[in-house]
Amino acid sequence: MIKGLIYEKWRGNYFIRDLEVSITNLCNLLCVQCGFFVPNQIIPYIKEPIKEITDGIRILKDLGIFIHRLPILGGEPTIDKKLLENAVRSFRTVNNFDILEIVTNGLIPQGLSLDSLKLIDELTISLYFKSDELISLWKEMLRKKAPNVKLNMRVHNWDYQLGDCTVSDLKAQEMYENCWYRKHCTTIERSRLFICSRIAKCGDDNEGLNLIKSLTLEDIQDFLNSEKYSPSCKKCIPLMGSDKIKPGIQPNNGIFSSLIEKAINYLKEDLNRDGV
Repeated sequence: MIKGLIYEKWRGNYFIRDLEVSITNLCNLLCVQCGFFVPNQIIPYIKEPIKEITDGIRILKDLGIFIHRLPILGGEPTIDKKLLENAVRSFRTVNNFDILEIVTNGLIPQGLSLDSLKLIDELTISLYFKSDELISLWKEMLRKKAPNVKLNMRVHNWDYQLGDCTVSDLKAQEMYENCWYRKHCTTIERSRLFICSRIAKCGDDNEGLNLIKSLTLEDIQDFLNSEKYSPSCKKCIPLMGSDKIKPGIQPNNGIFSSLIEKAINYLKEDLNRDGV
């Protein structure tokens, strides 16, 4: 059975593989079958996204829990440059992770400042668009301005996300025990820890663990490594075996042309302005 919390012998502590955090529910795209349900994504915070996430990862750190990868998501995280800068800076004050990553659709380069780039380890661009020129400009910008950042290009099909199907208890348990989302998408939202992003994005907060200072390591273990599936697993469309779909499909695919053009123009001007 997949476990959300693992003990690492050589490091001598517990760790979470990937802990996703969303700083906004706003996005510049309207992807069909969006896994985060944009434009109807639930607000991922109660009042203050950065403080709530920072407090959450600090609670984990105080319990001796390390994080391998901390991806910053949205919505689209680059939609608010200052919010992203402040988030990166704040998460670095805790620093209980190997990799601090920003995941973006790559179409708002003006929302990713040098201040943010200096403090992250990896930038992952989900390739929903086709533009060799834009990809080349991203590579050039990072090579010249932020050589510390590893660039990843993500190209993969999506699971279907929407539907009203329900599976049996037996099937839900089987899905839970082998769940890719539990392995890679542990999530903090609204000051709660969730075993996967799907539950968080569906707003099933009663299935999250409230991140409070009185928690113990055993509380986290029991939650992330529970042997029984969560109620939401019975309606988890992505794990029901449907065919994959092309990612990033828009109601109006013409939207990509203008966004790509703006991104290309910005990156060219930015590189020319700094004489690099």
